Amino acid sequence: MRNLDTLRARARGGKQKLTARAERTFEHTRAYLARGGAYCHEAFCTANDASSKAGGADKARKNMQTVSVNTLEYEIDVAALLTRRLQRVPCGTEIAVSSASGGREALVRLRSEAERDALCEALAALLLRDAANFELARIINDMPLTLEEKQRVLPEAIKTAHEAAEVRREGIGETGNASLAMDAERVKEMLRAHFDGNDHLNLEGFLRFRMQDVLRAFELYALCAAEELMLQTEYLELMRVLSVLVRLQQPRVREVSLILHADGSCTITDDTDARIECEGCGAAAGAASELVNLLVALAPARIIVYDLSCGCCAELSQVLLQVFEDRVSFFR
Repeated sequence: MRNLDTLRARARGGKQKLTARAERTFEHTRAYLARGGAYCHEAFCTANDASSKAGGADKARKNMQTVSVNTLEYEIDVAALLTRRLQRVPCGTEIAVSSASGGREALVRLRSEAERDALCEALAALLLRDAANFELARIINDMPLTLEEKQRVLPEAIKTAHEAAEVRREGIGETGNASLAMDAERVKEMLRAHFDGNDHLNLEGFLRFRMQDVLRAFELYALCAAEELMLQTEYLELMRVLSVLVRLQQPRVREVSLILHADGSCTITDDTDARIECEGCGAAAGAASELVNLLVALAPARIIVYDLSCGCCAELSQVLLQVFEDRVSFFR
């Protein structure tokens, strides 16, 4: 519009005068542009209002989101388990959960951002604890172990995984990669991002593809439990060997007295009143092994144990029974 007025002024200031037709052309053009500007402004306002309404509708849709959670592999009632988890988080008891597909699927209606947060928190706990049991069972089942060994390894691996999840929830303990993977807040944020663009969650699929660091942590816990089992097996085998050696030995000392103290130390005396003080017999496995080796070397015909440890030397007492069998007597 401003450019049109400038052009008109320059034309009027020239040597030739504008004709009546030219004047009418300028006036018509000015009027047309004025109407067009009004139309453009009106169209812009209309589009802006439509965009605002669309944004509000999108926000309302997100707040009224209905999501589904299912499993194809885990033998669980998803709706019942999710309901129990929701009862432990703020605003969780107000969320409506219905069952579908014979319990393999849960339909959840969300009415606010607070309920959405509660669902993500409950699902994080479900994945890190309940789903962990099934994933650990699957991992351990693939290990080259006997059925009996797998049955012993699985509870230990599950216990370690649950403890790691609890430690991260309390914000204490180790900060290694495996521990960080079990951070429920981090998993909660991953779930929020997932529900921003999806209305469906498959539990095992999300865990195996989006939470691979958690899966690696599960594998580590299973491996540690299996290694611990191997160490225990080797230790028991060593005790059996020592027991055979003790039975084959001729007694060198008639009687040895062993006093187990509450601080984990112990005192050994023989029938000649020779005295040996030992530290950390109940607390450290190495010290306990040294004590057993010492008693094997003494080869007593009889060992009398006065257990004043209040239970802190229970493992040592068990080892003494395994190695010396009927040669040992306990007084508590």
